[in-house]
Amino acid sequence: MFKVQIQRLKDAKMAEFFEQVFVSEKIGSEKPDPEFFKYFFSHSNADPAQTLIVGDSLSSDILGGINAGIDTMWFNPERTTNFSQISPSYQIDSLSEVKKFA
Repeated sequence: MFKVQIQRLKDAKMAEFFEQVFVSEKIGSEKPDPEFFKYFFSHSNADPAQTLIVGDSLSSDILGGINAGIDTMWFNPERTTNFSQISPSYQIDSLSEVKKFA
């Protein structure tokens, strides 16, 4: 799975924007588990006020980010309507749009 995530970043021409990539399978806990975010913040120099999680799952990526107190960006390439109570900070339909926030 880690290789899949890295390839996605390469395909979107965004790999150079990341020093580290944190994937649930390598960490041992999955989003939205707070342990995932505890691991992330303890193994990076990230400032929660300057952190943005980009994810395609409202119930894991976005909810986890919201619960961790960080900005969230829902990657929604199918432009699916969000009928949930989970409200991401931002929504994109192409990973190349993340560059606008770099």
